[in-house]
Amino acid sequence: MKLTKIIFAGAVALSLGAMTTTQVFATADNDNVSTNNQYDSDGYYNGSYQVINGEVQTNGDIAIYNDKGTATGRTLSAGSYWIADRMYMSEGKPVLYRVSTNEWVKPADVTFINPIGRTLVQATNPASLYDSTGAVVGTLPKGVTYVTDQRKTVNGEIMYRVSTDQWVKATDVLIGR
Repeated sequence: MKLTKIIFAGAVALSLGAMTTTQVFATADNDNVSTNNQYDSDGYYNGSYQVINGEVQTNGDIAIYNDKGTATGRTLSAGSYWIADRMYMSEGKPVLYRVSTNEWVKPADVTFINPIGRTLVQATNPASLYDSTGAVVGTLPKGVTYVTDQRKTVNGEIMYRVSTDQWVKATDVLIGR
């Protein structure tokens, strides 16, 4: 996907001692991708964040970090779900997901869930249903169509949600049928 810089917004905001500038890019699909570059109080670049629309599920009791990446001493409970609206980037890789104002979690501590809108999936054979812990909790019958609204990756396997805490492997279904 080719990105072309179309706007460099001169809007500068001071927030917790950091300046923020915004660059807006357009893709061949006319999507807008917003990248916000972070500078410390001395004007040194220290990474960027992207505005995202997703959810994270904790992989255990996990630490919460502040905007500077320092542990706050607070934790999130195992298996809990949190809306993530920002992804802090460093060297092109996600470093933290924002789950609240000045509260971030590490990608290694959570599973990112991407909302995909209403999409149909149809089992190609009887397909196992899994809960968020990976336990088999049921079966989707072959040929029956279900609505999915979320996609996540678990141990390299793409999964689609077909019910509250019931997920099916992408390899077991036809998508968009």
